[in-house]
Amino acid sequence: MKPEHLSEGVYAAPGILYGIGVGPGAPDLISLRAVAALRDVQVILAAASTQKEHSLALSIALPHLPPEMEILRLDFPMIRDKDKLEQAWARNARKTAEVLRSGRNAAFLTLGDPLIYSTFGYLMETLRKSEPDLRLCIVPGITSYQEAAARTGTVLCQGDENLLLIPGIKDEESLARDLALADSAVILKAYRNREAICRALEASGRGKDVRFASRLGLEGERTARGLENVPEKPHYLSLLLSPPPNDRRHAQGETMPEQPNINFNPDFAKGGGLLPAVAQDASTGEVLMLAYMNEESFQKTLESGEAHYWSRSRQSLWHKGDSSGHVQKVVALRLDCDSDAIVLLIEQVGGAACHEGYRSCFSREWREGRVSQCCPRLFDPKEVYK
Repeated sequence: MKPEHLSEGVYAAPGILYGIGVGPGAPDLISLRAVAALRDVQVILAAASTQKEHSLALSIALPHLPPEMEILRLDFPMIRDKDKLEQAWARNARKTAEVLRSGRNAAFLTLGDPLIYSTFGYLMETLRKSEPDLRLCIVPGITSYQEAAARTGTVLCQGDENLLLIPGIKDEESLARDLALADSAVILKAYRNREAICRALEASGRGKDVRFASRLGLEGERTARGLENVPEKPHYLSLLLSPPPNDRRHAQGETMPEQPNINFNPDFAKGGGLLPAVAQDASTGEVLMLAYMNEESFQKTLESGEAHYWSRSRQSLWHKGDSSGHVQKVVALRLDCDSDAIVLLIEQVGGAACHEGYRSCFSREWREGRVSQCCPRLFDPKEVYK
């Protein structure tokens, strides 16, 4: 196949195939190397299930692509029939080779990292067998479990601990056997086998410390702690983090120093019964909202582990997320030196703290004389507050 821009009798060397990990969901988690590679290609190879009309990896990369970029869709069936799968890989390898033989560079986009449970791995192996002279360049990507650990403030492994990646499609016995070998575990593909996964985690004593994450960086993002908060029907883009139980880590680590007797009693009298309470993301420190607490809401927060405030407009106790489901899981509370201001370090379920759907209530920013929207809108309030 001869590209149009070459004169008669002149043929281009084959192009390069880039396998690019676009990260777990947010366009700003694509690496600088990946963005540079995208500028060097003429064709985007977008893998998608034959049952779906779009490629999520493509939608994540779109902000970094010029409007004239050629998009070639590669259909990969979501089946287990080995013969049909091999036929699909061979068919897509031929399509890819045709593009590269024309002298054009192409990028195969994949969620997370190209070499971790990715369709790209099958395509790469097939091309190496059928077209061994073609050049490949792999650009690593941030994985969903790295983003989940960052969002939930979870230390996956430290010291001499191991970390095991487990596909959630395994049967319960296999899951339990793998968990027994792991200090920390990441269970990917956790959308289809919920009951077996939960039973295996519970039997291994990990249920209380499990972190659930779904659709990170996308609309409908959700994080939660504890097996009881894992939804009945997890989304396809869901995973579980299972760090070593805290008692095991403390037993292996140094003895914790004895803490002095510290006063942790907010002085509600200073504010006429109400004190400002700032909610911050526990893992990033991002300020998400400002509300107010009275003594009742403060005690309710301590008892429940979820943020409760006092609504000045309704003059009533307010359980954040009670109607939307976007509750705030409290990781820690902090009290200032004057005992008249409170900080909540939280895990924001659903990703958005603002009732208007934004990640943060502080979504408008003045900088260098210009005002702009500085954080994404993650949901439509009309759909959530029906």
